[in-house]
Amino acid sequence: MFTKIWARLYEKTVNEGKYIKREHGAENSNDPDERIVLLELPVTTQATHRKENGVVRVPWDVLRSSYSKLDSYSNGKRSVDAWTVVLVSLVLTLVLINDMNTYGKVRPRWANSTNSIYNDAGYSVSQEVEVNPPMNVAVYYEALCPDSRHFVMKQLTPAFKKLNDIIDLHLVPYGKASTMEKNGKFTFECQHGPLECQANMVHACVTNIFKDQTKQLSIVHCMIDKNMQPLVAGQKCVENHKEKWADVENCINSDHGANILKHMGDMTHSLKPKASFIPTITIDGSQDEQKHILQDFHKVLCQKFKGPKHPSC
Repeated sequence: MFTKIWARLYEKTVNEGKYIKREHGAENSNDPDERIVLLELPVTTQATHRKENGVVRVPWDVLRSSYSKLDSYSNGKRSVDAWTVVLVSLVLTLVLINDMNTYGKVRPRWANSTNSIYNDAGYSVSQEVEVNPPMNVAVYYEALCPDSRHFVMKQLTPAFKKLNDIIDLHLVPYGKASTMEKNGKFTFECQHGPLECQANMVHACVTNIFKDQTKQLSIVHCMIDKNMQPLVAGQKCVENHKEKWADVENCINSDHGANILKHMGDMTHSLKPKASFIPTITIDGSQDEQKHILQDFHKVLCQKFKGPKHPSC
């Protein structure tokens, strides 16, 4: 059983021999130094209480021994234990961190509406943008083909500079060549003669060695501009881009270069339908836009891009 009483809390000092009031509130008192508090005490302790001017005086040590949670009372109401507050706060913090990691930035529900009154009030509302994978663009060309040269320089390079973040580019220098194998060695016959086979080999090694697509296309663009001396043009263009020509030269003069060019041929011959015109360009494996691609590659890419309108479209 418990009963509520008004009590003045006090304790005795050793040195001064007088009572010291405990500071637990100042209800029902005009004296700012008096600290009187409404307590809910066990009935069993009331024998030790003494009334003074209508207020019960309760020795601190009696209260502490009879009611272990005395300090958790304030103005007649039990306060939350400090360690409980810390524990609850920690749990809520961990839940919040988990939600942020799972769902991204925490935003109020109203932020999903672009017509919200909060927008009118000047609050910044981030818009969710649909993310689309890049389009796979493969260019099947020949190093000495005039149409290939025109497409690379006038269509592919300008479009890639503007839309490189939505293009996954694959250059396939082979065209209408053919591959022969003898004693485990590969040889090639090309539409524009042995010089084109050599130029195709240089291009194939460049696309294999340099993985950065921007640098790869820049070197190919440089070479295809003046490709009648493939090795001279290759060395100049590679070194102009601060790369080692020796790496490309070793590829050209080894079986590795022939294997790469043979792989380019396999890719070209596997096209369905077969390539009837060089260059042939596929977007995500499709040749449907071939005619329009050769006329305006940039426009075709923009039309096929299914996300939000690209700033360069």
